[in-house]
Amino acid sequence: MRLHSLVCFVLIAGMASRLSAEELHFDGDAGVHSLAEPVQKSFVWSKNLTTAIAEAEKLDVPLVIVFGNTNSVLTTNYLVELGADGLKEFADKAVFVHVAIPSSDAEWDDPLAMKMVQELNLKVSPTILVMSPNPFVLIEGFRIEGIVEISELKSQLDRGLACAVSPDKTWRQPTIEGIVKQLSDAMHNGDLLMYTACMSEPVRSTMKRWMTQQIAIGNSKRRLLAALDARFGVQVDRLSVIEDDDVVAAELRKVTHVRLLDVVTEGERIEITVLFTRQNQPGEISQSERRITLVKEEHGFRMESMPGESWSESANQLVSQMAPLIADLDRIADGVASGMFPNASSALELAKSAYQQRTSTTATVSK
Repeated sequence: MRLHSLVCFVLIAGMASRLSAEELHFDGDAGVHSLAEPVQKSFVWSKNLTTAIAEAEKLDVPLVIVFGNTNSVLTTNYLVELGADGLKEFADKAVFVHVAIPSSDAEWDDPLAMKMVQELNLKVSPTILVMSPNPFVLIEGFRIEGIVEISELKSQLDRGLACAVSPDKTWRQPTIEGIVKQLSDAMHNGDLLMYTACMSEPVRSTMKRWMTQQIAIGNSKRRLLAALDARFGVQVDRLSVIEDDDVVAAELRKVTHVRLLDVVTEGERIEITVLFTRQNQPGEISQSERRITLVKEEHGFRMESMPGESWSESANQLVSQMAPLIADLDRIADGVASGMFPNASSALELAKSAYQQRTSTTATVSK
């Protein structure tokens, strides 16, 4: 079975809410600073990452996270210096939180902090991470790695904080029009993670895992091709048979526009009619209407009717096949780099064979 069958299905059936607050451990309990507060607030470190995200979202300011190993004397002293002087003038321009990095993953007591370190590939202590105030998607503005002079730190924050709250990165309590626009933008730009954020459960969680694995397959495929190009010269065969994030993005981009045609509201139930414009080939444009029923909730919307459990089970089985394939491609890339293969064709054929073997055993995703 081809992996893009899952994409094709979701292009037809998918729609609606943002990532749920629960997925990123967003508890929404942070207090909002009063409008009566003075313009220049005193600098404080937030004590909790989840609460800091909530506060940044409500105040519409960036989140500045300092990840550091508190066993390091240098890092500890740097944190004291930051709190005493380095960040004081930015107290009303961002929410600041310090996250202590333990010596091993088993010692993490904050799953969200561990998720950030892993998914954003943080390797240097300390790292100052400037994030968009988005409680549902991890969107990095920029980072500053290592201990830098306070003057340089201030200069970078002064230039970069505003960029982290641009409209395309900042979450707002969604409107129907906003969700349709995000869906349209995600598909038009081939943005896999933004597209996933439009889904509702159980599609959302499954699609997020699937998209993440597709990106990993793409990274492994690109690594293998880079190794082949370096050892044997640029290859004409770019392993197009192996469907990865580039293939998924191309499929998304075929939908050039999503337009909201009608909204009918009955209490908490909302029925929307959406027009999809699709271009499969140059000059070949088609349009189709979809009616979707949504239910309004505290943090967005969810679809009332969704694919059944059998769909999720089959899709999860598809996701489970991807990890072995990623490992196969990485091993072949290592073999190419170490001189295991006498020519490029032998490595390419082995990669194709691994792909066919892994995907042929996957159950068809029911529609």
